[in-house]
Amino acid sequence: MMAMPGQCYIDDVCVICLIKFSESTDAQVTLGEKGLNSLISCSKAAGDLQLEEYLSSYKGNINVHVSCRHGGCSSECAVGEVAATRT
Repeated sequence: MMAMPGQCYIDDVCVICLIKFSESTDAQVTLGEKGLNSLISCSKAAGDLQLEEYLSSYKGNINVHVSCRHGGCSSECAVGEVAATRT
């Protein structure tokens, strides 16, 4: 099931895996412009329109786990795998 808009995208949660940073041993990183643009593209390709909309409109820092940023469905992101688990 997809999360309701704004329900899961909060500062202390990775926007890719939706796990709180405090509940994970993995380090977090703030995405730069290039990383954010890549994540928006991956969200669109994966059909995760909710994440794409959030990333496109949010004006604060976007934080993700290091492993989420580097792993995944393609050479660029893990959004497709995570989106499949939320549907």
